Amino acid sequence: MGNGHFSIYSTCLLLFLYACVTSAQTSPTDSPFTSDVSSNGGLQIVTFSGQSGRIKVYLPDDIAAGDTISGTIQAQPAGKDAEERSKNLAVLASLMIDLGNGQLVPVERGLLNWKPKSLKQAVIRLVTSAGIDTGTMAAAEISLDTRSAAPSIRFSLPLLGQTGRPISISGPFDGDASNTKCLVGGNELAVIAESPRQSVCIGTTLVIGLTDIRISEGQKNAAGQFRNIGVNLRAPNTRLATGESTQLTVEVLGLQGITTPVYVQLVTTGTVTTQGGNDQRLQIDPQAVDPGGMWVRNFTLTATQKGSFDVTTNVLAPTGKKP
Repeated sequence: MGNGHFSIYSTCLLLFLYACVTSAQTSPTDSPFTSDVSSNGGLQIVTFSGQSGRIKVYLPDDIAAGDTISGTIQAQPAGKDAEERSKNLAVLASLMIDLGNGQLVPVERGLLNWKPKSLKQAVIRLVTSAGIDTGTMAAAEISLDTRSAAPSIRFSLPLLGQTGRPISISGPFDGDASNTKCLVGGNELAVIAESPRQSVCIGTTLVIGLTDIRISEGQKNAAGQFRNIGVNLRAPNTRLATGESTQLTVEVLGLQGITTPVYVQLVTTGTVTTQGGNDQRLQIDPQAVDPGGMWVRNFTLTATQKGSFDVTTNVLAPTGKKP
């Protein structure tokens, strides 16, 4: 099994054990939502979770009061089959994101532009509709950067990234993602969030290994060398009883010609334990890479109870020399 966990980004293996539960189609009024805020790869991610699925709002992690920023909204419907997911998607798409100051963005629009007024924090809400009958389903506090750093006068391009994961580029942006263009190996990337100081794109899966990255913001542009790394996760047994084990294979691709170590974080959450620990940093040395540019390692996963679990990999940004 490869990228089994649907997400706007991530190399993630979602394995279900015997007690996996699917959700039935519901309506917004009888399905309360919870909220969670996390940060990853230059993003501040708000997740609203309910019986019908999840709504994720992707924002830059350096928002300051007075900024104009761009973000992305994604509906992830729950369901055991295509029909149920389609019904739940309709439920999620009918909701709206309330950014305050009367600014309401339909979930189905997928994109948002925002200029928060608060100095320290802002609240965004998931609501049922516009107008006087608006009902709040859940709310989340967004942290604002009180330092209000000025945009850089030049772009700073990353040395490597991971397929399907965020790529953060700092530079002289204006917060409007519509005039930003990023390409890796000639493939245009989706820009999912932008502030006046950084733009966050999603890495391509169409090219692996050493290539180039190009960024343009209006008339400003930059280019550089870039290594795009892919990760495959496989497990032969995705249904485990308590105490049973299976083998997880981690394959890291695109490492041809590296001269310094590359590091990958392996994180397991849920109802299993991973050999070596559920949060470990893997060092990939140049001599451990095969002639095709691949590194492989196996791990034993053991179920501690019935339920589901996630295994996620993060290629860590290098410091110093190019990998």
